[in-house]
Amino acid sequence: MMIDTNSRSWCAFRQTPVIFSGTIRFAIDPWGDCKSDAELWRILKMVEIDDFVRSFPGGLDGRVDENASSFSVGERQLLCVARALLRKSKIVLLDESTASVDAHSDMVVQKAIDEGFRDATIFVIAHRLHTIIDSDVIAVMETGRLREFGAPSELLNIPEGLFKKMWDQENANAAAAAAHQEQLMQEQQDQQAAEDGKN
Repeated sequence: MMIDTNSRSWCAFRQTPVIFSGTIRFAIDPWGDCKSDAELWRILKMVEIDDFVRSFPGGLDGRVDENASSFSVGERQLLCVARALLRKSKIVLLDESTASVDAHSDMVVQKAIDEGFRDATIFVIAHRLHTIIDSDVIAVMETGRLREFGAPSELLNIPEGLFKKMWDQENANAAAAAAHQEQLMQEQQDQQAAEDGKN
């Protein structure tokens, strides 16, 4: 498949988001296509960053330094998603796009992509399998070779499959992390109760 690299019909989200210096308005709409602030605010609300922009000094016309270094990685990635949504891209490449963001930003990015690019073709490169489990098809690569290819349900039904092993391991790690967090919270509550008992 050949893609015109000069075309506006495609966009890419990388692990390190790229933000243009200038105003927030320019960072979202560098081509000046949007003639309505209402449309900009609608897009910002979709990616749940509208409140942040409203509180930012100058709002849409607030100044952004080079690569928005004063913004968190999650905020920068959400601005990139807003830019792509405004662009109405038909081909979207996600290259570990949420690997460096917090859990909440990850959830918001995934939700915005699911809702905003329903009519687009999306290619995802990811190690967090929960971000691709709803894909139409998955290609499992190992040392540069294609090991498995098919719908998620098909791959999960391969008893000794590579994808199934990775999926089971990811779920086990998530369960262990949740149990550890719950244990820490219980220990803190017990410690607080003990201190209150002394008083």
